Amino acid sequence: MAVVDTDTRAAGDTGYALEAAGTPDGRADRLSASFSRIFRLNARLRAEPTAVQFDGREVPTLVVLHRLAEQGPLRAGALAERLHMDPSQVSRAVAALVREQAVQRLADPADRRATLLVTTPAGRELAQRFARAKSAHLASIIADWDPVDAEAFTAGLERFVEGLEQHVRSRHGQHQPAHLPPLNTGPDGDDATDTTPADPGATT
Repeated sequence: MAVVDTDTRAAGDTGYALEAAGTPDGRADRLSASFSRIFRLNARLRAEPTAVQFDGREVPTLVVLHRLAEQGPLRAGALAERLHMDPSQVSRAVAALVREQAVQRLADPADRRATLLVTTPAGRELAQRFARAKSAHLASIIADWDPVDAEAFTAGLERFVEGLEQHVRSRHGQHQPAHLPPLNTGPDGDDATDTTPADPGATT
């Protein structure tokens, strides 16, 4: 089963206009070309009927579940903020998870008029299986790499993502709101910018 994390959007979908920032060197050109290939592969796989499912469930729904399992209980609005997803998409995912008894709605002790979303034991187990599947697929891709190369790539990518996060914040003149975690919260990097495929046979 091919699965791709559809919580990822191509640069052209973010609403950010590209700005001239000097002449890039050859490494930047290669990096840009590689990201273009990733986005094209992602679009191709998302068009396949089995590409947006994991274990018979839609991957965006499991992305919502995984974030909630890591950082909940949360209100629906806060969950959408942390995922940088449209609230209506999060609402649909939550409704599906509630029907499956993976998530339950509870009254917020701080405001009885509000509702908190909480994962059930079954929901947490499903979120863990989803995370393990993503990690296992990435491990299969780099299985024949030299360990030194794999470590260098991982460290370099982590550094790149940290720089990208800083760039996004600085260009908007924003500081991270107190009620939100850093963008890279989550041991497996499962954020809105997550480009990891979710299952063997998938590519972002």
